[in-house]
Amino acid sequence: MKFIVPAILLFATVCGAAPAESKKTNSVTVQVSGQKEEAVRWLNAALASSLSLESDEITITDLPDRSLEIELPPQVSGKGREILSFWSKKPGLEFASVHKGGRDEAAHFAETGEKIPSGWRLLPNNEGGGHLLVAERSELNSEIVSSATVFPRDEAWMLSVEFTDAGSEQVSEFTKLHRGDPMAIILDGSVLTAPVIQEPFSTGASITGNFTESEARALAAFLSDPPDFDLKIAGLEN
Repeated sequence: MKFIVPAILLFATVCGAAPAESKKTNSVTVQVSGQKEEAVRWLNAALASSLSLESDEITITDLPDRSLEIELPPQVSGKGREILSFWSKKPGLEFASVHKGGRDEAAHFAETGEKIPSGWRLLPNNEGGGHLLVAERSELNSEIVSSATVFPRDEAWMLSVEFTDAGSEQVSEFTKLHRGDPMAIILDGSVLTAPVIQEPFSTGASITGNFTESEARALAAFLSDPPDFDLKIAGLEN
């Protein structure tokens, strides 16, 4: 059963400053760990998918000291830099329980500075503002995602994720146990949304919201095929 939840624009909160440019106007230099050949393959495929390009429109040049220079067409170079910065943060989704006290309880701790109850954490809530108290330990994370795809809906884009067999069992157990309760969907330390679980679900979920096509594709690329190397933008501390 599919479970459709609202989401919000990711890049406004996770991208931060634009990565440093190389000497070429439309290129950016990155440093990678692991095998360079694998990094080149992954970056070429993921950037092509995220930016709706052909692979031969992207030029990746091997440089010394674990560095690669990535040259993109000028019309997408700015968005490409944002995507590379996004990937450098190793984006991953978390799914966690929300404290039954809701927003009022979270607001109390945020305003008073009182000690947060054991087993909970106070996170900014990007949907509606304020904060939410969510379980310190995430019950589910991106490891349960087997694939992610995108498709348009109205004027925005949707992200559809499928779960692994083991992940489907975990999601089924979690949503049965927490039926009627809100479930926080977290990215980079912020709650994207906290929909109420109306009915148990297991095999996949669809996340709707104010994604642009490239933003949805960038997250889908990372979730579907997580790279086995670290990525750092030259000149920036990640």
